[in-house]
Amino acid sequence: MQPALEELGIRLQVLERGDPLRALGDCDVALITATTIINHTLGGILEATGEAREVVILGPSTPYIPAAFLGTPVTLLAGSVVLDLGKARRVVSEGGGTRTMGKALGRWVARA
Repeated sequence: MQPALEELGIRLQVLERGDPLRALGDCDVALITATTIINHTLGGILEATGEAREVVILGPSTPYIPAAFLGTPVTLLAGSVVLDLGKARRVVSEGGGTRTMGKALGRWVARA
């Protein structure tokens, strides 16, 4: 069994939309969902990250365009890519989402 984060000396704080962003200024690592790009909140979040050693944008909607994040605090991108177009189309046509696509998706990580 994996030890709890607290037992490892790791403090985890989850911020939701509308929460004050000041906690981000104390982060060593900031994990930011790519949905913040879609809902236009990424800019303010990036401004609040302070001196974090890693600022990661992750999730299936993460754009695989590291050059787009030059000059920002973003250090790492992590997203998904469709590997099986037929299966992905079928899942979407049936109203499914990322979680139900399984092996139709691959994962990628790139330094920004």
